[in-house]
Amino acid sequence: MEDLVGFYLRAPEGRAYLSRLPNVAFSTLDDRKLAAVLNYVVFEIGGTSAPSGAKPYSALEVGRWRKQPLTEVALSKYRQQLVERLIDQHQAPAALRVYGNAY
Repeated sequence: MEDLVGFYLRAPEGRAYLSRLPNVAFSTLDDRKLAAVLNYVVFEIGGTSAPSGAKPYSALEVGRWRKQPLTEVALSKYRQQLVERLIDQHQAPAALRVYGNAY
């Protein structure tokens, strides 16, 4: 995840994707705490992968997106399409294709 997760913030649907992941959307944390966790993951663990000037997640934004969680059925295909777009249009590294597939 290091130096990769921030690439999702290079496209609006990528930014929303992180909040809509089932393990995120269904978290027992409130929106404010969940936004803080996402910000830590993206901006601290993600290192230099977040685009310059990217805004931190807000509680309002996280609350809005987590009400539209991705289902497990759609998640794999959606992620694959999103990753290809990030690679093709936003200079994300090809390593983003395999992240998470080993788990």
